Amino acid sequence: MGEAGRFESPPADQSFMSLTDLETDTARPYWQRVLSGRAWEPGAGPPGKEKPFGRIFQVRWREALGRPECPYLYRWMLILLGFSVRLHHWVRSDDRRFFHDHASDFVSIILKGRYRNVTPNGTFEAQAGSVWRSDALRRHYLDIPREGAWTLLLCGRPYHKWGFYVNGHRWRPLRYFSKYGVIQDESYQ
Repeated sequence: MGEAGRFESPPADQSFMSLTDLETDTARPYWQRVLSGRAWEPGAGPPGKEKPFGRIFQVRWREALGRPECPYLYRWMLILLGFSVRLHHWVRSDDRRFFHDHASDFVSIILKGRYRNVTPNGTFEAQAGSVWRSDALRRHYLDIPREGAWTLLLCGRPYHKWGFYVNGHRWRPLRYFSKYGVIQDESYQ
């Protein structure tokens, strides 16, 4: 905390402190590390979309992923103590150029529609009512048909930084999209 009990804004390149940072910062009591460690600050998130309580509790409403003019996915999220429940409305397919993994293990429940889950070991069809589980490190992408799909994900705590697997190497998303760009435009399905 800053002077007079005010919260200090995080550096521009850091919006949240990781759980590891909270655990290794021993100069302050744990509750101060949670509060002053970007867990609840006015600047923690884009203007109008501040994320109160940071890693402890978050609600994200209708986030559009992909290009602003034609997102490939809309998601709603509830995060509590690192665990999350996510509702996804798939409009277009994942990026098919390379497989990706995830930050945490998860269970996916297909609520409406269908899709193909493509992995290095094969492809399986999933339709409304299907339930499947994946480890964070399992590589895949989803092939979404024109009618789209709705899924509910139950996610464990993140323990891995997700990325794309390019020619045997894992690339973080920023590096990947900086080099290859986002391909999900109006004509991409």
